[in-house]
Amino acid sequence: MLLAGTMIGGLYLTFPVAYSLYGKGAKLIVIFAYLGMAVIYCLPMVVFEAYFLGIKFTAVRLLVSLSLVVITSILLGNYLTGETIK
Repeated sequence: MLLAGTMIGGLYLTFPVAYSLYGKGAKLIVIFAYLGMAVIYCLPMVVFEAYFLGIKFTAVRLLVSLSLVVITSILLGNYLTGETIK
């Protein structure tokens, strides 16, 4: 979560990092969690959202989205483990 949240540059940088993680042998669960958290926990977006919508709203959204990212990455990682991915 810290690695994904501190990256600035959007998806232009997260996909090459995810590809290199896959090349190094990372599990698909980790890669999916990284991609999901990079989109949701982008630090400039969180600061912007907290300023305009409030800290309480931002905290609730981050907690809900964290649990959803973890659940979906586990489900996708387990489903795609037996598949051939190129």
